[in-house]
Parts: sequence; C-alpha cells; structure tokens
Amino acid sequence: MNKMVLITGIMLLILLLTPLAFAATLTGSIYNSQLELESNVLVQINTVPEQKLLSKEGTYKFELPPGKYILNAKKEELGVSEEVEISKEGEYIID
Repeated sequence: MNKMVLITGIMLLILLLTPLAFAATLTGSIYNSQLELESNVLVQINTVPEQKLLSKEGTYKFELPPGKYILNAKKEELGVSEEVEISKEGEYIID
C-alpha cells in the first residue's frame, strides 16, 4: 500500500512540475493574382527542425512554439516570404 501511495505522489509531482506545452496554430490560404486558391505550392517555415508541406489545395497549417519565423511559399520560379511572430497561444491566420 505504501508503494502505491509513493508512486502516485511521484506521478503527481512530475505532472505539477512539468511545464504545460505551449503552441500556436498558423494557418492560411495561398492565392494567385486572380484571387483564386493556388495549388501545388511548397510552403515552409524555418522552425527547428524546418517544417515543409506541399499545399495541394491552396491551404497550409503549422503548429509553432513562440518565436520569430520566416514563412516561405514557392511555386516554380515565383516565391514570397513573410516574417511571422508567435507571441502567445492561439490561432494565427496569414493568407
């Protein structure tokens, strides 16, 4: 019985001392010059490790910790970059 109480106490202590995970969601849509969703765009953000995805339908979504990042979108020879700052938990939208 004492072992069970000790194990439970240790597990509670670990849970209380472990910081809560903090993350934000960065989402967006990629539009062309006619304001139509653009397909097959490579989207990447300079997290460590770097996150990349090929947006087949013109949208993207990344989970990010706080920090400053560079968001890149590229299709063939055309590309665009934007600075992003995640300061708190929540959802950020950048189209």
